[in-house]
Amino acid sequence: MKTGGTGTAKGGEQASGRHREAALLRLSTTIAAADTEADICKAVAHGLQEPALGFDFVAVLLVDKATGDRVVVASRGWDSAPSGLRVRPGQGLSELPLLDGRLHYTPQVTEDTRYLPTRNEGSEVDVPLLVNKELVGVLVVESNRPQAFGADDFEVLRAAAHQTGIAIGRARLLAAERQRADEQEALRATMAALSAKLELSELLQAVLERAVQLLHVSHGELAIYDADREELEIVASYNVGKKETTGTRMRLGEGAMGHVALTREPLIIPEYQAWAGRSGQYAQVEFHAVMVAPLMMGRQFVGAIAFMDKDRTRQFGPDDLRLLDLFAPQAAVAIENARLFAIERRRAEEQQALLDTMKDLAGQLELSSVLQRVLERAVALLDVTGGELATYDEASGDLVIVASHNMGTDAVGARIAMGEGAMGRAAQTLESLIIPRYQEWEGRSSQYTQSTVQSVMAAPLLIGSRLVGIIASVHSDPDRDLGREDLRLLELFAPEAAIAIENARLFTQAQHQQQYFGELVANSPVAIVTLDTQHNVVSCNPAFLALFGYTEEEVLGHHLDDLITTPETRAQAVQYTQQALDHQAVRAIAQRRRKDGTLVEVEVLGVPVVVDGTLVGMMGLYHDITELLAARRSAEMANEAKSQFLAAMSHELRTPLNAIIGYSEMLQEDAAAAVQDAFIPDLQKIHSAGRHLLTLINDVLDLSKIEAGRMELNLQAFELDRTIDEVVTTVQPLVTKNENQLVVRLDGELGTMHSDQTRVRQVLLNLLSNACKFTEHGTITLAATGRTVADGDEWVTIGVTDTGIGMTPEQVGRVFQAFAQAESSTASKYGGTGLGLAISRRFCQMMGGDVTVESEEGKGTTFTVRLPVRAPSGDGGDEGTMSAREAHAQTDEPVAAGAAGTVLVIDDDPTSRALVRRLLTREGFRVEEAPDGETGLCLAREHRPDVITLDVLMPGLDGWSVLGLLKEDPELADIPVVMLTIADEEQLGYALGASEYLTKPIARDRLVAVLRKHGRKGSTRQVLVVEDDPATRAVLRRTLAQEGWLVEEAENGKVALARLSDRIPDLILLDLMMPEMDGFAFLEALRTVRTWQAIPVVVITGKDLSAEDRRRLNGGVEHVVHKGSGGNANDLLAEVRDLVASRLAGARALEGG
Repeated sequence: MKTGGTGTAKGGEQASGRHREAALLRLSTTIAAADTEADICKAVAHGLQEPALGFDFVAVLLVDKATGDRVVVASRGWDSAPSGLRVRPGQGLSELPLLDGRLHYTPQVTEDTRYLPTRNEGSEVDVPLLVNKELVGVLVVESNRPQAFGADDFEVLRAAAHQTGIAIGRARLLAAERQRADEQEALRATMAALSAKLELSELLQAVLERAVQLLHVSHGELAIYDADREELEIVASYNVGKKETTGTRMRLGEGAMGHVALTREPLIIPEYQAWAGRSGQYAQVEFHAVMVAPLMMGRQFVGAIAFMDKDRTRQFGPDDLRLLDLFAPQAAVAIENARLFAIERRRAEEQQALLDTMKDLAGQLELSSVLQRVLERAVALLDVTGGELATYDEASGDLVIVASHNMGTDAVGARIAMGEGAMGRAAQTLESLIIPRYQEWEGRSSQYTQSTVQSVMAAPLLIGSRLVGIIASVHSDPDRDLGREDLRLLELFAPEAAIAIENARLFTQAQHQQQYFGELVANSPVAIVTLDTQHNVVSCNPAFLALFGYTEEEVLGHHLDDLITTPETRAQAVQYTQQALDHQAVRAIAQRRRKDGTLVEVEVLGVPVVVDGTLVGMMGLYHDITELLAARRSAEMANEAKSQFLAAMSHELRTPLNAIIGYSEMLQEDAAAAVQDAFIPDLQKIHSAGRHLLTLINDVLDLSKIEAGRMELNLQAFELDRTIDEVVTTVQPLVTKNENQLVVRLDGELGTMHSDQTRVRQVLLNLLSNACKFTEHGTITLAATGRTVADGDEWVTIGVTDTGIGMTPEQVGRVFQAFAQAESSTASKYGGTGLGLAISRRFCQMMGGDVTVESEEGKGTTFTVRLPVRAPSGDGGDEGTMSAREAHAQTDEPVAAGAAGTVLVIDDDPTSRALVRRLLTREGFRVEEAPDGETGLCLAREHRPDVITLDVLMPGLDGWSVLGLLKEDPELADIPVVMLTIADEEQLGYALGASEYLTKPIARDRLVAVLRKHGRKGSTRQVLVVEDDPATRAVLRRTLAQEGWLVEEAENGKVALARLSDRIPDLILLDLMMPEMDGFAFLEALRTVRTWQAIPVVVITGKDLSAEDRRRLNGGVEHVVHKGSGGNANDLLAEVRDLVASRLAGARALEGG
């Protein structure tokens, strides 16, 4: 900053940075040398005007805390202000730093409303002065030139202000220290002399003498307050008279000191002889003036000190009181310290005695010895005649005398009830007590009526708040009263004694536990070994030696893995041991080596052994599970046999039912044709019983598969609302049978589920059938609620409510139990197996959901199905990934070829392509075919189809590769693709060349419909029936013959192939389960001959196909997506319709845009 007329405050524009730094250093040195606030402020004002720093005007203002004014302490320059000038709050620019603690720069002071008119009309910098973060003043620098200061100036001023604040803080501390030193100077010599004295009697006399000298009086006394007796005792006297007053006691309120003891206030008595409150003990002493002051430790009254003078000219005044006020607290502290020292010294001696006692007891861990030793030490420490010690029996709630010393009679073993005698009273209250006159005490125990003891003390022995026992001490001398000090010493001893007793008890208990657990380990049938941290054997039990064939000498100290592992299992064993040593429990099945080299199957358990937070080793347990594994393998084989049996039973039970149901249907037709109406009702009963038996067999087999864990889910994507429509259509005859009304409520679009559609359909059919059976002339409501989100998953809820007979709470409780039915009268009326609801619930649980029920007897029942939108995938289920389309645009009316759109079918199997072509062309689609992925890509680019159906399993480019290439091509990426592959049982037949799929027992009308579908009109139609069961072949032959078919039979696949060599039929009806060559092998052979591949095949089976059957039919490849998204041809058609409609709708939208 430049000076004067040039408009800057800095002396000389040419001053170098080096000169400024030197000037700042000199300023810092000058400030540090000053020791008063005024000198510091002057040094700052002067230093900032050095040539290298020379500011035009500098002032230092400090804040007056009382008024808030800023007071000029020093100023220098062209506009210097007089020292002492005050600037009030709210005035001037120099207040700004006090408001926010920051430097403030005003480039043009006359433009600021806070400006106070002075000679300065230029610029100003105001810098806060802080002492320990407290704003104490302002450093003000001015220039008569506007905008005169810059960043360098601010840096210099901040440094100067910082140094100034530090110096002012130091100066204030020094000033305060001087004031305190002056005030204490008069007492320092006195207290120095007293501080070296810790002997109480010497200190008291020294305090009094020093006080007399300090106040220049001739007489004095000092009294200590006895809180127990509420009296003052004269403990020191100075020149009071010939009569020694030390030891004299005064009541509170007696005399001058007694008066001060009550009021806790100093007292001056100008004419003591005329004072009405003087004590009679001082009647012969002629004192003139008296001054008394209390000795206080905070709020605690310690005693009183009195000064007397016989000189009638001497008067005690305020100066004496002030000096006494300074002296008295210090004297009280010195006295209290000495008193506490005496107490601590006495207690230290007691503690040493206790320490010696406890050292003696610490070496004793045998309980009976400890108990007797504790009692003897207590008697010696208290210097009493004798004593007794009792422990507390938690089981009975009594005290048991376990030690006695010098009591005249030995009472060891005697029991004392709670509250009985001195010890019983202490045990009851858990508080110590003293009985000075025991013989006169009304509460003494009848067991001590002959005792001659005079005084008794008893104290509880506690661990925390738990009672361990009671210790009592007695004295027989009638002249000695046991007092509070004796009780305090006993209470000091009691906790230590309790610890010693408890330690001995715990040691004894630990010994018993160690012996107990040692016996457990030794007699355990499980092999147990303990290791150190180096994996060496520390101990083992007999079972370990027996299991591995070693002797104890061969095991101890050796590395465990050297003993019981093989080269192949050693790495695993080391890992297990280290895992346990890393504080992790180990549990595994493994093989370990015996001494003779044989291997044993064991379950290995390993746990770390930690003592006081430190790992000391590990414990290993080896359980021989050879027999267990053998039993498990046997159980697995039995379970596998059961599964195979169930699969076989599925076929064997349904095959004869086929004959029963088939013949009963044919006999009904024959009876009707022969006008034998009397036979028809009986035949209908046979047919109905067969159907009922079929339902029962299906339920039992389903339940058996569920319980055996063999039930598999076939997961696929399907539209829930369509499935509900199908179920409603199926159940409608049952609804009308009992004249009920079915109400369906769907909450908007239910969307797509990914679950087992067959099982969902079966659950809904079971619940609706159940409702229809138990409701007459009522209403059945099916309500489906759309997707809700819970626990991160989407759910659908379907409720089936009826107005039927309802259930009692007892019936509700067992409604989902297998074979559980209502009471016998209800069961006989309505029938049923009691399996439907149990199976339904199991199906829902397998799909990740559940079924719940609410019912009221006589009013109806509600079953609520809650299922996740996407069922969890399981190992046994076939999982599909085909997505359903949100747009729905389908029609049931036949249309012209190509009118519905173009579909490209890419499939290496000509039969599959033919099947899809037949399905799609019938619905009005134009179909292009490609036998492999390369051809499919070419045709896709050429024809730009509306939809592509793509088989997954193809040679060369498989379906996934083709899909990837389609999506990479910008011209083809938007074409919807339907992935096809083998899925459920029905589609297995289709994929192998089957045209239809029928299950046993065969529904006659379904069979007739299939035959008519595949027959040639106007000519004789030939059919080959491949079936091992003669009854089934007979039923089929008769039905086929009635429809005009020429039937040829084969009892197995091998015979059927021979028949095909002679004549090619129009249709094949094929059973899957046959001897010699079954239906699976026959279909594979059929596909190898080109001339046979076009023959339609209708699969007939009563077998439940397992995952292994599917793998066999799929060539060992797991399928990816269901062929036909819903599991049948109709659903495939619906899927294609949806995709084409969605694509056409999108194209129209683009054209419209």
